[in-house]
Amino acid sequence: MHARMNATRAVVPLALLALFGAAACKGREAAGEERRSSGSSGSSGSSGTTGGSRRTASGGEVALAASDTNPLTALTRMGDYLRDLKTFRVDVDGVKEEPLKDGQNLQFAGTVRYTVQRPSGLRAELRTDRKQRDYVFNGKTLTVYAPRMKYYATVAAPPTIREMLDTAVRRYDLEFPVADLFLWGTDRAAVDSIKASAYVGPAKIAGRDCDHFAFRQSEVDWQLWIERGDRPLPCKLVITSITLPTRPEYSAVLTWDLSPKIEASAFNFVPPKDAHAIKLQDFSEPTATVAKQN
Repeated sequence: MHARMNATRAVVPLALLALFGAAACKGREAAGEERRSSGSSGSSGSSGTTGGSRRTASGGEVALAASDTNPLTALTRMGDYLRDLKTFRVDVDGVKEEPLKDGQNLQFAGTVRYTVQRPSGLRAELRTDRKQRDYVFNGKTLTVYAPRMKYYATVAAPPTIREMLDTAVRRYDLEFPVADLFLWGTDRAAVDSIKASAYVGPAKIAGRDCDHFAFRQSEVDWQLWIERGDRPLPCKLVITSITLPTRPEYSAVLTWDLSPKIEASAFNFVPPKDAHAIKLQDFSEPTATVAKQN
């Protein structure tokens, strides 16, 4: 096992654009929907708030909660709301496509569960078709654990989640799935890199009334569904790489718990008796030793 134990980018977005190496995008034409776009400026031509309606199976319509249909305004509102959340749990179910040389896309599924208590508590449990990882942060240390292989590594970490994520990437080349959940709405959200955007219309995701938005950046298209009402949470994300011929996609549905029961031990890692400690390679140290991969 390589000591870097890289967090897979295969599972989940909102590290959105990190997934395909970019950070924001522009919407495509939605079938049957009017496109509202400002071109290269990144702002939407649609503004204002609307309640809208949804047609039922019987042909009737039901009113939906009011929402802002300006894509960038909706992003800002979502970011503000996410930054204000102090304690939450979110489950992300994702599917990533990986292209083969012959042009076929293969799909790989995965989940990640984040348990968060700001500013200094984070636990991530990552499970994919090919990898299992647990990440545990308590404001003092970060531990990466591979439960199937029984290896773990613990390193000193800065006191806040945001600083820890920076350190994890910069020093240890660890990418946390959907890390933008903890950065969205800040200057790191790369809103300025959005080339165009569109409001597609109302949608239903896992029983939640949402607004569907489309965005484009230079290397990826992405779509985002945001819950309507007073909880503007991201409900679904689809990212499409537009630089590869097969246009592979990543899609994920997010399920939120804003009042989770968190055990006191959730952010403190206690290694199982049969687990073995290894050392993460520190890429800020040129002579760092890399553990041999099994």
